[in-house]
Amino acid sequence: MSNSRKKRRDAYKASQVTWEQVWELPLRKDEHSNVYAWANNGTMALTFATDDSSLIKGIVDRINGKEAEISKEWDRSGTTFYCDGKVAFIVRGWGHLVGGGALALPMDEAVRIQDEFCDFILSQLKGADIVRLPRVQQQAEFVVTCPHCGGILQVVIKHPNPLQTEIHVFGCGNKKKDNDEH
Repeated sequence: MSNSRKKRRDAYKASQVTWEQVWELPLRKDEHSNVYAWANNGTMALTFATDDSSLIKGIVDRINGKEAEISKEWDRSGTTFYCDGKVAFIVRGWGHLVGGGALALPMDEAVRIQDEFCDFILSQLKGADIVRLPRVQQQAEFVVTCPHCGGILQVVIKHPNPLQTEIHVFGCGNKKKDNDEH
């Protein structure tokens, strides 16, 4: 690991890291392709899932705080961003946050930083402030009533990492009319 990278990692670890330190603005579109956008400090920031160069320019401009004539119909799921219901780009940099040769941050710290960056991006794209919802626990369990028979179903939702969600439904064990469990 280079000496400057080690100093930067140690500085991040000494204080609470912010997304502004990880993805320093302004972002810039890759000069050689319409695939990536990079932070000013060289961290990969976005991978585009569109080849619409005017949309890509508008996304980068809006994130950088500039006016841009692009749709304000934006949504996100994790690190994937949707414009008018179509995937437009994903946020990058997870390996930089948790990688041993990079910042090597704890998982929960990396999740917080990446979520805050994604919230900022969504706010910039929509042109409005985003209300931050609390992060779902690592695991949630609850019971619901089976819609078929009124029996009890146990539902377990697990978030083993920020890129994966597991949902497990344990049936009530009652038989339907055709003798199959439901």
